Amino acid sequence: MYCSSCGSQLPPGAQVCPTCGIPTPSNVESTLYDHTVPASPAYNSASDVPHPTQPVSQAPYNMPPPPYSMPPPPPSAYASPQGGSPPSYAPPTLAPPRPPEPKRPRRFSGGRAALLLALIVLLLGGSGLVYYATVYQPRLMHDQATTTAATSTALARATNQAQIKATATIAAENLYTHSGTLALADPLNKNDKKYNWDENTNCAFTGGTYHAIAPDPRYSDYCIASSSDFNNFAFEAQMTILKGDAGGVIFRVENTSPNQYYDFSIRQDGAYNLEVVNGIGGPTLTQGSSPAIKQGLNQTNLIAVVAQGTNIALYVNHQLLGKVTDSTYGRGLVGLYAGVYTQPTEVAFSNAKVWSL
Repeated sequence: MYCSSCGSQLPPGAQVCPTCGIPTPSNVESTLYDHTVPASPAYNSASDVPHPTQPVSQAPYNMPPPPYSMPPPPPSAYASPQGGSPPSYAPPTLAPPRPPEPKRPRRFSGGRAALLLALIVLLLGGSGLVYYATVYQPRLMHDQATTTAATSTALARATNQAQIKATATIAAENLYTHSGTLALADPLNKNDKKYNWDENTNCAFTGGTYHAIAPDPRYSDYCIASSSDFNNFAFEAQMTILKGDAGGVIFRVENTSPNQYYDFSIRQDGAYNLEVVNGIGGPTLTQGSSPAIKQGLNQTNLIAVVAQGTNIALYVNHQLLGKVTDSTYGRGLVGLYAGVYTQPTEVAFSNAKVWSL
């Protein structure tokens, strides 16, 4: 008998193949390796059945004697059940490991972003509306009201400060009493103001100044602002004697015939005087001379008078010359004067100002 796995001849009674170790009862190929013919299936008794170990008649055909020339099977890759070392094989060639791919950040698609935004709006919409109505809007209105009130207060304060500053400026310009309201301010370069200065042969705007002219050496002349009327005031004007004797200001002029007024004049020799004029003459209230007066022709002096009630104060170039008390006239017009003593006189005036006190 021969092993059907490896083709080796089996010794009698072998239970396993000594070559490959396969059990023999189910591995024996009797029909392939034995020269016997299977018995006929028709047996008369049990004694007629041939024993498995008994030879049977040889087949009527010729078969080559054993062992047959059959190649042994390839050696098993595994150890036999009987033990022993497994055959040696060359280790398989392994491919180098592939480097891990870098992780890419996950991105939201446009649909997911829109869905997330919609969810946020749904979640916060109600609370946001409540916050806007109960907190944000009232706070905004309060802030606007506060800002408006602060702006109005600041504007009112700025206006008040401007008025105070303007009043202080006017008071500062009035260096005589440091108070009052500027009621007349005229550069006297032309008769375009509302004061209605006289214009005739004795009163004329010439060369950018207002001229009072007394051509007769026997009479003085004056020029009146017919729209003026003051009782308590400070009155000043710049004057330059172009020829003749004297020049000055008149005040509290009563528009009568003849006119009545106070006359304050300075002469080119440095003398001054204050007279009460009623008709053609009147008493002199005060007179004298002062180094504050610039002497000579074409010298500009700033002449001024302050009248408050019965008190009258006289100034030249902001220097006090004297004070008097007189109640002859209480109010009236203001004007400019060309005083004659011995010769025709012409005086140029500019920058007339009156502060009401």
